[in-house]
Amino acid sequence: MDSNGDGVNFDRPDYNPGGVLRLDPVTSDWRTFTTPLDGRGIFRTPLTRAGAPLLYSMPFGGNLGRNTFRGPGYASTNVSLLKTFKVAERWKLELRASWTNFLNQRNFGPPVAIMSSPQFGTNTSSPDSRTTLLGLKIRF
Repeated sequence: MDSNGDGVNFDRPDYNPGGVLRLDPVTSDWRTFTTPLDGRGIFRTPLTRAGAPLLYSMPFGGNLGRNTFRGPGYASTNVSLLKTFKVAERWKLELRASWTNFLNQRNFGPPVAIMSSPQFGTNTSSPDSRTTLLGLKIRF
């Protein structure tokens, strides 16, 4: 939303510390959140009659600090196993197994931060799941 008219769509709204905010119902973190945009929520910005944030309505921008809120954390565990077998005097067989995100941790991106988007506050990311790679190599 370009609330100050400078051509950049990432302007900040006003912060309302006493406003309504509901964090993600499953994890209780910022993976997703809901807040009313009608002035009762934690973010305040002038609205159009249709309820969308009003363009060019805040010439100096909002008072919400940059990077005030953080998205969910990121964690990934990668594992690799390698075993070499001797087949003959000069022949060896290598067996390798590798896993990315071995513990299958769900790493969501930040929620949509553009207030004029209908998906504002929702998380639209699709985190990667565990990946397995098996390899066999003959060395001679």
